[in-house]
Amino acid sequence: MINSNDALSDDFFLNEESYTRDRIVILGRRSSGKTVYLSALYSRLWNSSGLLRLKALKGASHVEFIRVAEDLKANKWPPATQGISENILELSYNEQKKMIVALDYPGEVFTNAFVKVFESKETTILLDHIDHAQALIVLVDPEHIAEGDFYSKVDNDFGILQAINRIQNWPDGKDIPIVLVLTKADKSYPLIKKHGGTKEFIVKHLSTLIRDIHGIKGCCLSAFTSLSGSKTSFIAVEEPLLYCLKKIQTREDKLLEQRKKARYHQYITKMDTEQKAKDSRNTLLVTIAFTVVFLLLLYLTNRILPSTVWHNLWQNTLGRFF
Repeated sequence: MINSNDALSDDFFLNEESYTRDRIVILGRRSSGKTVYLSALYSRLWNSSGLLRLKALKGASHVEFIRVAEDLKANKWPPATQGISENILELSYNEQKKMIVALDYPGEVFTNAFVKVFESKETTILLDHIDHAQALIVLVDPEHIAEGDFYSKVDNDFGILQAINRIQNWPDGKDIPIVLVLTKADKSYPLIKKHGGTKEFIVKHLSTLIRDIHGIKGCCLSAFTSLSGSKTSFIAVEEPLLYCLKKIQTREDKLLEQRKKARYHQYITKMDTEQKAKDSRNTLLVTIAFTVVFLLLLYLTNRILPSTVWHNLWQNTLGRFF
């Protein structure tokens, strides 16, 4: 059984097995906890002295994330997101730089993009980020799944499935790491526990997602309690991100090794082709040289020896058979 204290491990819903993929995308429907999660993640990693750090590329984004995080510490919840905001964050990990797209948007944009398939400027932006994802973190409110209305269940079932299918149907999409995060665990974990724990809850309520998706991780966390310093133990907000980064690194190492092997194969093939061409040229030169020498000797011999000698030679050898 997997509970909320478990970090992400390699045996949970994982089956390992163009378009440029250059960002980690955080996705969720209305009221899934995107604003709280992003703010908690940013606050924690902005002040981090470890190998994992975040920095907003725009001052306005930094101010907003820190402001929301401070409000959360004071038990003040942010209002519902009204407009779409695109925050580009620079992620430093093991002395490497990567990009996180912290796209915050009204929940209707998610529904329009993946359920209603309604085209708009906002859905185009969201889908473009999905198409460039090298990792995906999906945020889900457990209460929306187990006790929500019809539309929230459709978003968290069919909608999420459509979003992930869009990623996996692109070239190399099957290798993209995907983490399903059950949010607001400080409030919803009793509900999760009633169903047997994180894994059992996901299997029961998102069976289609688990059945149809190539590889997915599941975990349960609370961004709010981790910020407020509660002793309640849930996995840290950066754990899904760390999992994605490790998988991205593994994938990049694999691709690098494949490119090295491909280059080596091309080099060997090139050398073999050049050697065969060289051998062919040498064989041709030897043949030409031998032919020239033979003709020259034949000419000189014909000039030196009298015709009677050639006549007798012919009669005593091949001439007998004719």
